[in-house]
Amino acid sequence: MKRLMTVVLVLIMLSGICISGCTKDENNVTDKSESSIDYSTDMQLTYHTIGANVPMTKSDKGYYYVGGDGIVIFVDKESKKATPLCTKPNCLHDDYETCDAYFDFSLSSPIDSVVGALNTAIQYNEGSLYMICGEYDESYVKYNVYLLRTSPDGTNRERVTDYLEHSFTDWFIHRGYFYYSTDSSILRRPLDSLKSDSEVVFKTENFIEDSENTYCNMLAYDNYLYFYVEEVDDNENFLDSYNVCVNIDTLEAKKLKNSKDENAQPLTFFDNKFLTARFEGTDVIYEKRDLDGENPTDVFTKKESETQTISSDGRYIYLDNRVQMVSNGAKEQVITIYDLNMKQVDSFTFTGMGKEICNFFNPQDNEYFLLESNDDEGNRILVMADKSQIGSIGGKTLEYTELCKLDWNKNKKTF
Repeated sequence: MKRLMTVVLVLIMLSGICISGCTKDENNVTDKSESSIDYSTDMQLTYHTIGANVPMTKSDKGYYYVGGDGIVIFVDKESKKATPLCTKPNCLHDDYETCDAYFDFSLSSPIDSVVGALNTAIQYNEGSLYMICGEYDESYVKYNVYLLRTSPDGTNRERVTDYLEHSFTDWFIHRGYFYYSTDSSILRRPLDSLKSDSEVVFKTENFIEDSENTYCNMLAYDNYLYFYVEEVDDNENFLDSYNVCVNIDTLEAKKLKNSKDENAQPLTFFDNKFLTARFEGTDVIYEKRDLDGENPTDVFTKKESETQTISSDGRYIYLDNRVQMVSNGAKEQVITIYDLNMKQVDSFTFTGMGKEICNFFNPQDNEYFLLESNDDEGNRILVMADKSQIGSIGGKTLEYTELCKLDWNKNKKTF
């Protein structure tokens, strides 16, 4: 509960942001952020936003999307077709016991049909897929989690770690290491030695044993790791909270502050810098800083009431007017699109998806949006929107193509 409240507080106080890249006319549409990020070796930040992630990952041939029932869908980039990650001929993909597309995703990493995954659900890295899976022991009392690796087609499943020492949600792979959080620490293991002892990256002495609430919003960019820490005493009384930056080469850690000497949340990354914010009355002023938190420069200012979240795909900046699911009768979710100089270039709505569906808006890559929606019968579906339409939407509904259903097995076993 404390972890959830922390995430909500960060969303409300800081207006979650992920901005990166350059404009369409600069550097031949090269995403500046990707000069320091390789999607095949680094954490894929473009599928991350504060509080939720798209439950998907990008590979060299397409995208992998995890539905709420735990089935992995592969979206081929060339054909634009989506199919369950199953190699069995004539499989209907509706039986958890026989279909190869189903995985035992950890119960500590829930995937919600509205907001996506709490943290990383699946990650592609150097020709393999990774995910955190779990299982109960024979008594069905103790639940154990481990890192699973498969081939890109879902075959050759291999449990590449032993049971990890703590049930957790925060994890990702970045530059040769598997990073994850426990009740007290941020740990890592090298990908070429995943059954070795974990190395401590950061540790706090003020935590509750077996709690998952100490750390959240863990992410990595270039040679730096960032995360939020909430310290409590043995009676769960709040002691302190702060954001930390760790150099992954030296493991030197420092607390991050903005220009008002307040706790600074790294909101996004571009030009090998990160963005944070400070409040001045009703204005939110966004600061660009070096990756270690030094040398602040004001970038732009927005009214606190103008937006709930901001994100970017490296070419455009997207302002979202909603932060959570709301009931019918509330305002529509509108995405306003700007270039990096904050000049508006377009806007669109999700009218066709219904007001009760609110995707936590993630930047994703420069080519496509993958989103969840409902069909005319109310069934959950996966849809794909081509970003080439940006600049000509003019405030209308985002056009998308239905890829496949997502409720393949409504009777999947849970414990």
